[in-house]
Amino acid sequence: MLPSGMPAIAHTGAMDRVRAAVHAWRASRRRDAVKAAIVGRLSTLDERMLADIGVSRSDINAVAERGAGPRQAGSLAILSALLHDLVVEPVLAHFRRESAGRDLMRLDDRLLRDIGLTRRDLYRLRTGQAEQVMTEQPSAASRQNQREAARTLHALDNRMLADIGVVRGHIEDIAEELAATAQHRPANADRAARAA
Repeated sequence: MLPSGMPAIAHTGAMDRVRAAVHAWRASRRRDAVKAAIVGRLSTLDERMLADIGVSRSDINAVAERGAGPRQAGSLAILSALLHDLVVEPVLAHFRRESAGRDLMRLDDRLLRDIGLTRRDLYRLRTGQAEQVMTEQPSAASRQNQREAARTLHALDNRMLADIGVVRGHIEDIAEELAATAQHRPANADRAARAA
């Protein structure tokens, strides 16, 4: 069972790499068969015949090794690389993301705003909705709503802000969240709620 939020392990070229591993295994078996055949043939020759072709009995394995052709990457190496790319690396990337997410969650809202993030962005990043964080740009209307909400809240005195549970230092964050919420809310949400 994978940790929650971890993407499913999939790789577009995985089948090609498995086929390559099978092909490498077959090529390795063929090479081993050719080498065994060369060793078998040379082993049947007597010393004089081996001397005629310039091979000593102790050189038979080396001659057979060269005669069988170059050794290719083994299927085990290919499968190991495939396992690393499809399983190990995604798991490690998931845990690195989780660790970075925990570190970012420890920052206060002001520091997050300084680096251009909100708590909502952190939630989206941790739940695999990163493309929304990266591509979502506030519209002109959203920025106008944010400025208007901030102006309205700044116009209130400290007592009124305390009555509604707002600290003056959080006004910009609240205005940003209000604008973001308004941006994602359907235009007829108020009418639908009144009709029900």
